[in-house]
Amino acid sequence: VAKNAFPGLVELDFVNFADFVNSDRHGIMVAVRGPRGSGGEVSKMIAKRLREVGAPTQVDPKTDLYSYGNESFFLGVIDGSLDGIDQFGVSQQRLPRAVVFEGPGVWVEDDMELTVERLATDLQKLPRLWRSYSGPRGTATWLAKSAVQSYYFYDGVFAQMLGEPGRFLMPTFLICFAAWNTWQFVNLGRTIVRSLLESDPEPAAEDSKKDK
Repeated sequence: VAKNAFPGLVELDFVNFADFVNSDRHGIMVAVRGPRGSGGEVSKMIAKRLREVGAPTQVDPKTDLYSYGNESFFLGVIDGSLDGIDQFGVSQQRLPRAVVFEGPGVWVEDDMELTVERLATDLQKLPRLWRSYSGPRGTATWLAKSAVQSYYFYDGVFAQMLGEPGRFLMPTFLICFAAWNTWQFVNLGRTIVRSLLESDPEPAAEDSKKDK
């Protein structure tokens, strides 16, 4: 029953959202502008992309029959302005957005690699996309993801500006940055060792006088 709790295209809200993201089946949530999208054309586009993923059988002009296998997704649409949605990487300024939930506290979002416009195709990239998590693990993952994305962004900028030679700029920068930080740590270690070796020897001298 739990694997069939959200048949078809479901409108999500505060009442059913927690059950959707914590369900036994992976779910795709599309955040839109307003409860049903920003206008008829956008709503039709979103419904079309979700139907491409769900691949329902049309029973009649107004009825679709969704079948669920082990790899099938629950499909939901939610108002992107609701409180708390931003913690899943959804910004009201960049809607619609797709988020894939893979169980309690685990989800996938990427505004470049996981888009609503290419949803069916982009879902094939899921195995290699970054997972997001709640708690400290999520913070560490977010920092690592941001660093990697920044690297590839600037690498692409330099390659576009300078051609193939531009590909060498980011690796060179990282090597220089790592070398500089290593040198700073070495100097710090030397300073600490030197300060310990040059510490005041007076207590030892006083002890020797007492022995006499």
